[in-house]
Amino acid sequence: NLLYELRCTYCGIITNVDKLRESAVKDYNKEMKNASGRSDGAQSNNYRSVAMDPSSLSTTVELIRRLTEIVLIGDKTDEDMRWLKDSGNNTTDSNASVENVVEEPSAEFQGLFEYFCEKNTLALLVDIVTGRAITPTTLQSQPPNPPQSPNNTKTKITYIPPSNLSTQILQSFSLLLTNVRCPRNIFYILSNNY
Repeated sequence: NLLYELRCTYCGIITNVDKLRESAVKDYNKEMKNASGRSDGAQSNNYRSVAMDPSSLSTTVELIRRLTEIVLIGDKTDEDMRWLKDSGNNTTDSNASVENVVEEPSAEFQGLFEYFCEKNTLALLVDIVTGRAITPTTLQSQPPNPPQSPNNTKTKITYIPPSNLSTQILQSFSLLLTNVRCPRNIFYILSNNY
């Protein structure tokens, strides 16, 4: 069942994002430990790429690819069923058999895009690309940096995902924007402040 697969895919993505966040926390703690020995407190930049083991990275990329594929299958099926119903309602008596062919979408396809929306998956993907889903929450809640003295140039660190993962998410956005056909689903994608 595709809805079950979509749920499992979503859970797999969440699990791997949690692993990325844990990796970012370890990296941050290691960096702070090393920085405590420095007298100037300087940091080279605000962004850090989070390391991910190759198998987890390829699994996460594949999960996001599959998630996009399932959502597009659900959108296509919803739109095809609406078209068949609309064309069936406009038939004459000689074509009445078309109405008998039109059925509700099978349970396998119902609710795929709705589940995607319910879990706010698009926001999760945006947060992964921008680093909000990966950056430890203790770093996200820090107040803006006070004026810095010349010898103290520490700044807030944002952790970003590996480039393979970001590339797959951007490809998924592109596929969703170009292939979603149902006007209601397009409205959702374009109206949630993304």
